[in-house]
Amino acid sequence: MNKIIIFFAALFTAFTSANGQDQEYQYHPWDEFKGDTTAFLNANFADQTQFFDGKSIVEVIDILEKEMPVKQIAYLTYPETSTLQVIELIFDERKQWKPFNQFHFYVGNFNKEYTRPETMAILNVKPEQITPLTQKIRKRISRFIIQKRSFESNFSAIKLITGK
Repeated sequence: MNKIIIFFAALFTAFTSANGQDQEYQYHPWDEFKGDTTAFLNANFADQTQFFDGKSIVEVIDILEKEMPVKQIAYLTYPETSTLQVIELIFDERKQWKPFNQFHFYVGNFNKEYTRPETMAILNVKPEQITPLTQKIRKRISRFIIQKRSFESNFSAIKLITGK
């Protein structure tokens, strides 16, 4: 009987450690990826989503800025519900958000469903409007806490190319 109890206690501990916030973060330096931005971001964020559960988006920015300064942000809302979909962290000086021919790094799934008006009030910008990542904006976005949801990743690095 004691062996059964010990077995289930060990199994429970292993399960909660594997699925809880006990995951250790392992930073992979930029030079490991030979200029492959998508692979760098996936290894440091998408592949380690569980680590960021319960952490502010500012903690993601702090890690990124070791080697890839975040210069601007933008956000997207779901058209059908008008709730916050993702915040995009931007590493270049672009002036306009476009879905194609630009590199995008999105952070999403937050601990609260923010409406479009709430998000606009927090960030003081409209959806898809690019704004510099100032100290004031950094402080405002610190309230966005990442929440891991089942099988979804909280991070997406993508560049869609069109012929135009």
